[in-house]
Amino acid sequence: MSEKFSLQDLKDANDAILKTDKSDRPYLVQHDNETMVIGNANNTELKKSDFRIQFRFEKDELASIPEEAKVINKRWVLIEKEFNDIFIAPKDDMKVVEACFNIYPFFAWYQEVQDNMDKEVSEIEERYGAKFLDNGKTTAKDENVAKNMLKERDIVSENYARIVLHEYNYGNAKGNMSDGIYDFVAIVLGIDDWTKEHMSAPSVLSAFIRMTEAFPEVFQETESLFGLNSIEEAMK
Repeated sequence: MSEKFSLQDLKDANDAILKTDKSDRPYLVQHDNETMVIGNANNTELKKSDFRIQFRFEKDELASIPEEAKVINKRWVLIEKEFNDIFIAPKDDMKVVEACFNIYPFFAWYQEVQDNMDKEVSEIEERYGAKFLDNGKTTAKDENVAKNMLKERDIVSENYARIVLHEYNYGNAKGNMSDGIYDFVAIVLGIDDWTKEHMSAPSVLSAFIRMTEAFPEVFQETESLFGLNSIEEAMK
């Protein structure tokens, strides 16, 4: 996770959600008035995890400034807090599931956008007869061809980054990712509404990704509860 919010952060979050389908961590579902265990019933360990969140406050919002806080430009106060031995309590289970469900539509939409961007990048490669490399270079032997390829890919990436960032912040009829992911993280960590508004976006996404790894059963439970066979069905 980078210190600054980036499109890569959202891609990492999307990949993390997709990986939850492979988990066999058990969870409970109600079916015909019976409680059933889905997943590996032999896995009885209570999973607890640690998380770190950065908060940003206006100096005037705080009655006092903690010693460990960092004050920027005599105005902003940055505070990092550790949340240890976190697990999802039964009373918060449905709250977390609801927050999770509100996140799904964004990532279903995001996957479509990512596929379209990958298609445009592939079209650039086909047009120039060369491939992009992971080190920021291309297989093109001609320097001008390589420069033109990279320039065109940068334009495509910037256009899609602008679209994704707007969707993350404002959403549409299918949901608002920014509010949904803030709610999800705040519920799991027991953070109140006022304090939630001061969490930094990079630390929230970082915590969210770690939560998908720590509590994958939440996402599977959400799919079961709402009849979702996969994340793509949230688009319907």
